[in-house]
Amino acid sequence: MGMGLHGGFGNSRGSRLIKKSAKKGKLSSIKASYTRDSLIRELDGHTNTSTELAKRIRIGDIHINVLGDDLFERYTGSDKDTLAVAIGKNLYLRRSSASIVSDMVHEGKHALDYISGINTNEIQTWPGEIRAYKAEREFQIKTKRPVDFINENDLLVHVWKNYKREV
Repeated sequence: MGMGLHGGFGNSRGSRLIKKSAKKGKLSSIKASYTRDSLIRELDGHTNTSTELAKRIRIGDIHINVLGDDLFERYTGSDKDTLAVAIGKNLYLRRSSASIVSDMVHEGKHALDYISGINTNEIQTWPGEIRAYKAEREFQIKTKRPVDFINENDLLVHVWKNYKREV
């Protein structure tokens, strides 16, 4: 069951964004329950990005949708390794993700970029992914969560290997 679906993406541009900006990772066997307010509290006050994201969710500029595995895969067209997707101002999060709050920061950075008027081609290629992964890593460090990348060089290598340089 989701937290609400705010808009869709029936065009090819949205589908292309999913395939290029989706975050991959590990799933958890724990079935956690999340509310909009609990997720906002998890974000607020830790980093500039997470705090801005919490504010934008609170005022309705960015929408979060936490979906079960089947619905997440059907709705986003993603594979089983994809944890989260940003489509414009909408964040789609896989409920079973072991890192759902960090995923929100990563995809939320894409949504903040979108709101700021950054071109979607930039958001879904190296520059946008580097910004998103850096924001996520900073949040992980500040909140003492498991860190995906030991250092910034590892982060950059990951982006260079897994995302397109340009569209």
